[in-house]
Amino acid sequence: DFCLSRGLGDVYKRQVVYIAPLVVISILIYYFIDLKQRCMYQADLRNHVQHIVQNSQQDTLLRLAEVTPFVWEKVKIFNNFKPERKSKSCPFGWDWSSVERESIISSGQLTVLIFVNKGKLSNYIELKSDHVRFNAIDESLSPDSAIFVVNKSSHANGAPTLLLVQ
Repeated sequence: DFCLSRGLGDVYKRQVVYIAPLVVISILIYYFIDLKQRCMYQADLRNHVQHIVQNSQQDTLLRLAEVTPFVWEKVKIFNNFKPERKSKSCPFGWDWSSVERESIISSGQLTVLIFVNKGKLSNYIELKSDHVRFNAIDESLSPDSAIFVVNKSSHANGAPTLLLVQ
C-alpha cells in the first residue's frame, strides 16, 4: 500500500512539473494578446482621427462625437501634455515606443483628449501636435459643444488646427 501511494505521489509531482509551465505560458499569452489589442486600438483610434482631420477641407465643421466610435459625456483636451509618471510602452511597434513617446512629450507635442462617461474614464486619444493641433480650450466639452472648424493655414508646420466653435 505504501509503495502504491508513493508511486501515485510521483505521478502527481510529474504532472505539476509539466502543467506549471503551460499555465505560465498561457498567462503570458493572454497578457500579450490583451496588451496588443489595447495598443492597436489606441493606434487605430489616433490614426482614424488624424486621417479625418487631415483629409477635411478648410473651414469644415468637425463634430468630435461623430469621429469617436465610443460613448462619452465630456472631453477635456490637454495641449503640451506632460504626464507625471513614465508611460507603459507598447512593444513590437504596436503603438508608439517608449522612446518615441518620451521624445514627443519632451518636445511639447503631445496632445491628449480624455473622454469621460458617467463619471469614469471612457477612453483617451493621444495625438502629436505636428499632425493635429487644438486651440487652447480651458473647459470640458460635451458632445454637443465639441464642434471645431478645421483651419489648415494657421500653423507653420502645416498641421491642421481645430478651432472650437463658440
